Formats: sequence, C-alpha cells, structure tokens
Amino acid sequence: MPLTWDGLDEPFRRVDSAALTTLLLEATEQERLGFAAEVELRIRGAAAEWSTRSYSPAGLFALTVIACVSTPARAATLLNRRGMRDWREISTDDFLRIVRARRLPWAGDLGVRLARVLSSRDVWGDDWRFVEALLIEGHAEPPVTEGVVRGWVQAVLRQAWSVSLADALRGSPWLDLLLPSVFEIDGLGSELPSADFGDHDLSFPEAVARLAAEGRLDRRMIVDATAERLARGDRPAALRPFALLHEALAPAPDELSRHTAGYARLAGDAPSPVARIALSALRTLGQHGLLEIETVVDAGRGVLARKEKVLVKAGLIWLDETARRSPERAGEILETVATAFDHQSLDIQERAFAVAGRHRAHASDDVAARLAASVSGLPASAAGRSGAAPGSPGAALGSAAGAAAALPGHAASSAGDPPAVPPALPPGHAVAAEMPPGRPVAAEIPPARPVAAEIPPGRAVRAEMPPGRPAAAEIPPRRPVAAEIPPERAMPAEMPPPIGSAAELAEEVSALVRDPAAVRWERVLAALVSLPQAGFAESLGPVLDRHPGVFGERWGRLPFLGEVIAARLGRERSHVMRERLRHTVKRSLTGVTGGMDRSLVSTPSGVLTLRVAEAAVQLKDPARPLPDPAAHPVETAGPGPEAVWRAPVPVLLATPTEVTGTVDAGVLVERLARYEDAGVDPWPLDLQQAMIRMSRSADAGVPARADALVSPSGKLVAGWLRSGGLPDPVSAPFEQCSRDQDGRVVTRRVVVTLESGRASGDRIILEDALVNLTPRSRPEYHVVTNFQPDVLAMVLPQHREVVAAWALTDLAALADQDGRDASLLPLLADAAGPAGPATVLALLYGLAARYETDRVAAVDAFLSLTADPGPSAIASPASLAAAGPELGPDHLTIGPGPAEPGADRSKPGAGGGEAFAAALGDALGDLAADGTIKLARVVPALRDAHQAGASGAVWLVLRHALPLLLPAVPRGLPDLLELATRTAAAVGARDAVPGLPEMAGRGGGTRVVREAKRLQATLTH
Repeated sequence: MPLTWDGLDEPFRRVDSAALTTLLLEATEQERLGFAAEVELRIRGAAAEWSTRSYSPAGLFALTVIACVSTPARAATLLNRRGMRDWREISTDDFLRIVRARRLPWAGDLGVRLARVLSSRDVWGDDWRFVEALLIEGHAEPPVTEGVVRGWVQAVLRQAWSVSLADALRGSPWLDLLLPSVFEIDGLGSELPSADFGDHDLSFPEAVARLAAEGRLDRRMIVDATAERLARGDRPAALRPFALLHEALAPAPDELSRHTAGYARLAGDAPSPVARIALSALRTLGQHGLLEIETVVDAGRGVLARKEKVLVKAGLIWLDETARRSPERAGEILETVATAFDHQSLDIQERAFAVAGRHRAHASDDVAARLAASVSGLPASAAGRSGAAPGSPGAALGSAAGAAAALPGHAASSAGDPPAVPPALPPGHAVAAEMPPGRPVAAEIPPARPVAAEIPPGRAVRAEMPPGRPAAAEIPPRRPVAAEIPPERAMPAEMPPPIGSAAELAEEVSALVRDPAAVRWERVLAALVSLPQAGFAESLGPVLDRHPGVFGERWGRLPFLGEVIAARLGRERSHVMRERLRHTVKRSLTGVTGGMDRSLVSTPSGVLTLRVAEAAVQLKDPARPLPDPAAHPVETAGPGPEAVWRAPVPVLLATPTEVTGTVDAGVLVERLARYEDAGVDPWPLDLQQAMIRMSRSADAGVPARADALVSPSGKLVAGWLRSGGLPDPVSAPFEQCSRDQDGRVVTRRVVVTLESGRASGDRIILEDALVNLTPRSRPEYHVVTNFQPDVLAMVLPQHREVVAAWALTDLAALADQDGRDASLLPLLADAAGPAGPATVLALLYGLAARYETDRVAAVDAFLSLTADPGPSAIASPASLAAAGPELGPDHLTIGPGPAEPGADRSKPGAGGGEAFAAALGDALGDLAADGTIKLARVVPALRDAHQAGASGAVWLVLRHALPLLLPAVPRGLPDLLELATRTAAAVGARDAVPGLPEMAGRGGGTRVVREAKRLQATLTH
C-alpha cells in the first residue's frame, strides 16, 4: 500500500524508530521515491518549530529522508535544515539498515557532506559519531575541518573510558589523517586530558609519546608539530598538554636544533611553563655546541626582562655557562646580563652583578665603558653593588659606578649562589623596580621630606596576644624617618547643579534605572520635592509607564520612587502600598515603637530607602492634584504627635553640598531659615539625615545665625552645632572565630563593634540605628549585606569609621572568600572623621583581596589615608593585635572624645597618617602571621604604593608588621623583607626591628635569611 502520514502515525506517536523503519522498508522503492515530496514538504513546513518543543521528531524524520530521497545532495539539504540538525536523536542502526536495504552507493558521499557542516561547538561529539558511521559505511574519508577534528577528539576520549587512550587512538581509522590538526587548532588543547589526576591511561601526552615510541606515529612529525604548536602560542591551559608532551618526548639535541629560533622567542614571550621548556632546550643546544652566540644574546635579553624570578635566575646561570664556554664572546654576553641590573628583585640584581664581576676581565674596554654607563644610570643603591675586581681590565665599570671593590664572595660565587652576606642599600636611594603592566609608575621619587611627628616611644606591638601566638618585643623609639608622602588630597567636589526642569528630571530618572548612583539619587529626590508642577505629567508620566516592573507596587527603593512620582502626578496607586509606607514611616520616625525599622535598614545604606518612603508618604494626597510647591501649603493628617506631614517643603534639608554626602553647616542653617519663613516644619528623617551629614567645621558666623532660629527644629540644629555634631562612636576590634570540637581556632576574622560615643541618652532616632553594631561571635562567610558603596558612604560622610565598620563583613570576603568590589575604599579615603580599627581592617582586607582590581582600589585609598595629617582614632596600633570578643577600657582607647563647643574637628592634629600606617602594620602582622589573610597578595600592593611615592608610609607599615611576621615566617615573607629593604633605603631608616637580627644571624642560604641579612645591613649601614 502507498506510504501515507496516517499509515506512519503509530510509530511517530510511540517514537518507535524500529517500527518506522520496518514500515518504510515494507514499501516498494517506487512508493518510497513517490513519498519523498511529502517528506520534504512536511520538513520544510514544520521542522523550524521542533527545536522549541520538549520532544523533537527530527530523528524519525531523518529515517524517512534516507528511505525516500534519491540523491545525497537532497538528503544532506534536508538533514541540515533548522530543526533537523540534532543528529544524536537519529538511530544510527536503523539509518544504516535502510541504507543497506536500498543498497545506496552514496552513503559515504552523504557522510562527507554532513561532515563539512559539523559545528566546532559540538562539545560532546554526538553529531560526529553519526557522521563517522556513514563514512565507514561508504568507505569515505572525512574532510579535515575544525568541527570534524573536535568531534573525533571527543569520540576518542569517550572510547578511552573503557580502554586506554593510547589504544583508543591506535584503533581509530582517522588517526593519521586528523591527529596533525589537533596540534594546529587554537584552543583545542584545553580539551585534551593530561595526567593531572594521576590517571595516566587518559593522558594525551603520554598516549601520543607511547605511540611515537612504538613507531605507530612518526616521531619527527610529532616532535615538529609539538614545537610548532608551542611556538604559535595559545592560552596557558591550551598549551599545557603540548608542554607535557614535549617533556615526555624528550627531544634530542638534533631534534631541538630544527626549532632554535622558536625556542629563542618562547624563552622571553611564552607563559612560564613553556618558557621553562624553551630555556632548557636552549641550554641543551648550547652544551652541544649547536647554538650561536647571537641567539644567546637575543634570547637572554627576553629571559632577563621577565618578572618570574625562577626563570631569570635560570637565565643568568645559562648566560654564565655560555660565557665560561666562550670567553672570547664574554663582552656580548655581559651586555645582555646588564639587562638584569635594574630588575625588580634585589636578589636578581646581585646575581647579575656576580656574573658581570666574574667575566668582565674578558670584556673589551668599549664594552666595559658601556656597562659602566648603564650602571651609573641606576640608583646608587644598585650601582653600589657592581664593584669591579681591583686591577681587572674591566675596572672602569666599577669606578664609573662608584664601587671600588668587589662584593664579598663574588670571586668565588656562581650565578646560582649569591653572596653569603648581601650588601646594604645606601641611605636615601630607592631601588629601581618594575611595575606590573597597566599600573602607574612614579617616574621619579621626590626628595625625602621629614615627617610631621614621631611615633611615640615605647609603642607596643600588641597589648594582648591570643593564646598560642608568639609575642613580639616592644619596638624601641625610632629615629626620624624621611617619609615620602604623596601630595595632599584635593578637596571633595561640589554637587552638580540642581535639576532645572521636569524634562531634565525625566532624563535623570531614566538614567537612575540603569545606574542608581548615590549622587543621582540625591538630585532626583531634591527635584521631585522642589520643582514646580509644570511639565510633570508630560515628562514623568511616560517614564513611569515605560518601566512598570521597576516602579511596580513592590518593596524597595525604586518602587518607592515610583510612589513619589505618582504622588507628584496625582495618580491613584495601591491603597495597601500607601498604608504600608505610612505605617513604616510612622513606626520608624515618630518613636511609636521606640526605634528604627530594621527591615529597611540592615545597613546604613537603607536610610536612603526610608527617605524615599518618607517622601512618598509626605507628598501623597490622592484627593486632589498636588499644588505648586512654590506655595508651600501645610496640611496634616490630624492633630497630635503622630501627625504625618504630607505637604511640599521648600527644599530637602539633607541634599548634600558635596559629592561625598556632606551638608555644609552654613547651608543647612540657611535652609532652616527658609522653612521658618514658609512656616513649614521639616520632615523628620530628612532633618535627621541632614544633621548626620553636617560638616564638622563651620564659618565663624554660622553658630550665631543658628542660635537666631526660633523653630524647634532650628533650636535642635543649633544645639547640635554647638556640641560638635554626632560624636564619634567608640569602635573596638572584635575577633570572630570558628573552632573545632577540641576548641582550637580553625578560622577567624577580625571585625569591630560600634557603640555610641554620646554620654547621655538624648539621641536622635537615626543615631541609634547607625552607631551601634554588635557582630556575631562566628564569621559569617556566606552572608553579604549587598550594600551600594556610594550610597553607604554618603549616609555618614563625616564618619568614615562607622561606614567601614558596617562594610567589614563584605570587605573581609575580598580577602578570605571570592568577594569582589572594593570601590568603597577610595570613598572611605575621601570621607571625613577619624580612621580607627574598622578603617584599618577595611583597607587591609582590600590590600589582601583576591582580585587585582580590588587591590588597586585599596592602594589608592592607602595613598590618601597615609597622606592625611588628620586624627587617628587609634590610641595604640597594638590595640588591633589585642582584639578579642570582649574588650575592656584597658585594652583599647578609640575615638577622640567629645568635641569642645565650637571646635573645628576638620583640622586634626599632626601625625594621623603615621599613626594609621603603624596601626595598619600591626594589623597586617596579626592577620598574616597565621594565614588569616595572604601576605603574598599584600606585598605587591604595598610595592605599588612605594613606587607611587609613599615610601615612608610603607616603611612604617612594614616596621610594625615584621616583629609579628618574623617568628611565623608566612609565605611571602622574603618578598616583604625585600620591599622593606627598598623602602628603608628610600627613607634612610635606621630603626631597630625586633627579631630581625636573630633572623639575619641564622645559618643557611634560604632566601628569607638572605633578605633578612640585607635589611639588617641596610638599617645598620
């Protein structure tokens, strides 16, 4: 009977490919060919929709295609249509059953056509397995395309689950055809398994090396393909299998010599593992006399310019060996060695000078003169280590550099063994260093300036040491340090001009949806309150309608803003939402329940959300259109203290005058005078936020003008101004610990507690919500507050310590978790107020952050905070080390105390930057000694600060950290000691560092001992 869709419905409905195949083969060839047009029509009409269904019939339709069409081109076209490309759904056995029953001679041709369109994104190789079956059936070879090669690789790897990868490759009919392309396709190496997990049967490098050793693969081809793959370069992860294959092949010198130029380039440019292989190859070629000196010179320059000290040391050993073998070419080699004279590592510099000192007797006078010129251009601290051997032909090098004698031990040492006692760095000289790419470099460190104040004598490192932690001796009084401090920070910028029209306001609201910056929030709120009604409906109405999801009737800052806009437009909104807002504002600000609603203020940044809610309540009046704000009408919801003001006001009191969030005291008094002239009382939260934001200093006439105010709000602000504003709260370090069942500390964090600094209980409601904070006893590693940094900073612009305290949980996650975004740190530096333990810890967690972008932000904040001559809230830097869950007044003194009436707290005493740097050093020593933070992350950040000119501040940090770090010897300590040597030399420090002489006096040649010797020599030189 003829084929019909009704007749095929049953197997299609049951998804039975075997039954469908039987029905198709029961028909005659003529019947199948006659049904081909129906198959094509159905696929063209409906296949595009199949990809959107939970089940696709493409696999069954593929069987009708191979059963009915007459040519491979037509079959390939139908199988490639959208909706038909999921070839893994095709039953390969049934497909081939039909091919064989019809005796189709073009199965291989169809496989080739399908192979040409295989996607390189088929990560599992499912389509390839179907295509491969057609190719094998038709005895055809696949085209060599990226899709074919990737599919073949995945199929072989899947087969290796049951046999070794070498056996899977050996059994593949396409090994010789496709394997060479594996070396040519970029990125494919990341899909090749190595022996990372100890399963050598699945290792691609070992499998290929084994087949080459057996003779199954041409060794020459494999060696050449491997070297060329490394020379072309790729991502490090994609090169790893080929680097391991190179090591497994262990090419002989004659095999290496075919790729000399590639190895020479790789030694300077490739990722570290590949560069190590290239350098090893060059050394082997040199040992067998197969390397030209010109190649040595070119490759050597690239190697010595690298940042990896291990590679540079190996390069110096190689150049030293080459100079020994070819003394007649020593001059050329020494000019290459000179590349390392200004390396960022002092250890590398010394090794380079050692090599130069051994071989300069073989250099010509011209070469010696050029080397002398290169040394004389270095800082004196480096040049002083390049002394020439007296009487040597190259003595001009040493004399030009100002070094008359050779270094101790240079005559007998090798490039791999630096002098036993590293020389000291002369005072007043910084060591040339190399900044990471993309980071600013201080081209020239300015002359040292004396610091403003000394650290008080007898400063203790820590007042109380946790159990099991080594105690450091008391740091003796230090001599004056010539601290190189960056220029003073610029004053905060003023706020942008107010929004001038409804059209401009509509643009800003639209921008706020995309970028809810704190400054934009303040301008939008101010405009919604103060702008006249003209143009509101035409400009703001479409914005509200365009974003129903953003301004919908939900709980949050932007939905509340939608309520404010709706109130100005006179639109009726949800009664439930209106009553919830009114209840929240009443409960939070009128004292009905005795405090702030914590559902909206999990951090101080929630104050902005409450302010938007307050504006929505105060402006909402659905009974009539909102009158012109210029008239300032006053209405209340009823008599009594719980009345909610809903009338427009002349201006929002809390609108900042600076982008930091500060409200100038004089401007606040002027705004209150306008309120009194209009007969309007301020909104409660708006008034309290303005008081919190009020500047710490005021012009001489401002207190008198404030005293002239007669309203209750005016008198409140006048008294606030006379008392110095919000007192700086008391902040104390608080150690959070997780312990095992035996009570041993497993993990810890140090955060802070906050307590109001006001002696009396007469506080504003907002003050209670902001300046009291009690952390939990255990670290909250998976709890983040998700505050918006600029919003948080603008709530308390005069109290950076409070802002830092609230943010510490998130900032600590930068260092001990995968947290990101340290953008709050520069904002802390721009804020006002004393910097106490919270600010110190916030900056330290930023310096120890996992991601470099966050460490860059921390360095920017460090430069500002250590340059700030302002007050420090830290009476003793050692107090951080004494942090514990319970702290008494004997352990810590935080906060400057109450200000005298009329005092200008914006003009602090001297030495704030120094005290902050010292406290940062104490905290660094405490938290890095036991691995709470990673010292290896902090060192590069401090090095950047040193190179940016803050050498004095960095030295203070290191001077206070080292006594705690030397006994623990954490990872990164040698680099920290090297940085200490640089900064001590830069500022001419002569401090005694407890524990350093003992470390320097140890025997052995470990790097930490060498760096300790160098620092000790620099401090006592």
